[in-house]
Amino acid sequence: MRIAFVGKGGSGKTTLSTLFTLFLDFKKEQNIYFVDADLNKNAATQFGIDTQGLSKLGDPQNQLEIRKWLIGKREDIPGNDMKYFKKTTPPRKESNILKIEYLGDIPILSKYFLGGNIKIAEIGEYSKDLVAKNCYHGSLSILENILSHLDDRKGWLISDMVAGTDAFVGALFVQFDLIFIVAEPTRNSKEVVNQFVELAVSTGTESIFKIVGNKIEDDEDIDYLKTFTDQLECVASLRKSKHLKKFEMSDQQLSVENLETENFRELEKLYSFAKEKAKKLDVDKRLNLLRKWHHKVAMDHTGEDRMILLDQISDEKVFD
Repeated sequence: MRIAFVGKGGSGKTTLSTLFTLFLDFKKEQNIYFVDADLNKNAATQFGIDTQGLSKLGDPQNQLEIRKWLIGKREDIPGNDMKYFKKTTPPRKESNILKIEYLGDIPILSKYFLGGNIKIAEIGEYSKDLVAKNCYHGSLSILENILSHLDDRKGWLISDMVAGTDAFVGALFVQFDLIFIVAEPTRNSKEVVNQFVELAVSTGTESIFKIVGNKIEDDEDIDYLKTFTDQLECVASLRKSKHLKKFEMSDQQLSVENLETENFRELEKLYSFAKEKAKKLDVDKRLNLLRKWHHKVAMDHTGEDRMILLDQISDEKVFD
């Protein structure tokens, strides 16, 4: 099961994504992976993990190394030319498939993940080497490649994304089973939610997107959240928390056990909702959605390039 947390900058998506991940651990879930895909990365601090020397997934050389390994023995990428290994390139039987129960132990990826039952990886900062050459979305593309080759039926991958809808300029959103839009009761947050609604409706992916309220003070805030949209379900709403405020003002470790009862209850609702979705996880359906988007990418090319990219699409069963 893979879940992304998105929302307006400052809405609390990093805190909620880390709290949810800690709650998975509290519930004795196994094989929990967290990817900090935010440009302003600070999830590691909330987990109490020092990632100073950790290799970053988004580093151009690291991306190349991982992609070459993911190709495996497939022959539909001529000469292993990376220009034919797109963000949307679907895996084939000959690809190296990542099983989430072994993800942190696979030699090619182990240097990117750190931790115990919760293992964290980071895309990394926007490097000065990329100025005037590339945007942060280029760094995020390696996350798409990892997700497309990941069999996650026996674990969880949680990702804290870049603020706003920027992270979904490509087809990254079809790689997640759930996308929680963290929404605080403000006009600016409402505008961001509406941007996601437009994205969801235009792509027919409304079932993936859900709203999670945050920084709620009273029933008036709840009523205001209900005016955001009637097209996406709000699955939980967390109140302003003294524990979280204390955590942000000190060196304390973030903890779900110390949360207020009402917020703990809302996290339980969020977990139960995701757990039910996980029981119905259909990796083949998700792969077919990716193939659909890769077909769109292929058709944007011409000549031999188009034919090569179209040849990467099959109906074979990849995840046994």
